[in-house]
Formats: sequence, structure tokens, C-alpha cells
Amino acid sequence: MLKVKSQTVKSQLSKVNCQSGFVALTSVIIINAFIVVLFIGMFFSATEQIERADDREFSTRALGLANSCAEVALNELKNDLAYAGDETVIVGAYSCNILALDSTDMAKVIKTTGAVNGYTKRVQIEVDTFAHPYLEIIDWRVVSEFSEI
Repeated sequence: MLKVKSQTVKSQLSKVNCQSGFVALTSVIIINAFIVVLFIGMFFSATEQIERADDREFSTRALGLANSCAEVALNELKNDLAYAGDETVIVGAYSCNILALDSTDMAKVIKTTGAVNGYTKRVQIEVDTFAHPYLEIIDWRVVSEFSEI
């Protein structure tokens, strides 16, 4: 009888050890799956942040190019009131465009564009030329589309 009880206790202990081993193995698998999902999420989040940083950098460079062309146009207009624009300016490895200047009686409108990796920025400046060679900037803005004067 003692032998039967001993075998029964051993078989019950064996079942408990088997069940606790299964629970431990299942827990390890679930925790590892959670960690893998967490790392994949962090990877995609970091990749998205890098892309956004690149977008901001390209956009900022395009705006810098448009502003550089605007400065060139202002300088040319200061030197020659008959300056008409309609040229491309090379700035480092990039280029920007000065469009043909629009004129009214006492003002000129300078329109420039700068583009970097598909990002285009446009700058429009209205300049009072009444006291040439002194120029008074009436308006300087970044626009999505150029407006007519």
C-alpha cells in the first residue's frame, strides 16, 4: 500500500512539474513575443522620425535657396532699376530661380523659388523703388502660390 501511495505521489509530482514547466515555457514565449513587438514598434517610430527630420531639413534648405535668390534680386535691383529678373542662380550644389519682376508705378514685385529633393518654397517680395537706389521692402513673405499685383 505504501508503494502504491508513493507511486501516486510521484506521478502527481511529475504532473505538477510538467504543468509548471509548460506555464514557464508559455510565459517565456509570451514575454519574448511582447519584446519583439515592442522593438519593431520602436524601429518604425525611429524610422518615421528620421524621415520627418529629413523633410524639415529639405524644406528649410529650399526656403534658404528662395531667400538667397531674393537677396540677389534685391541687390541687382539696387544696382540697376531696370533689372528684370528671369534668371537662375547657383548656390552651392543647388540652384534657385528669380522669376521676371512685376512692376507698378513705384514698386516692383520679386518672385523667387527654391527646390530641394522635391520640396519647393516660394518667396514674394514687394519693394518700393521711389527713392532708388534706396529700396524699401513693403512685404516679404513665403507663399504657396504667387499672386498677381
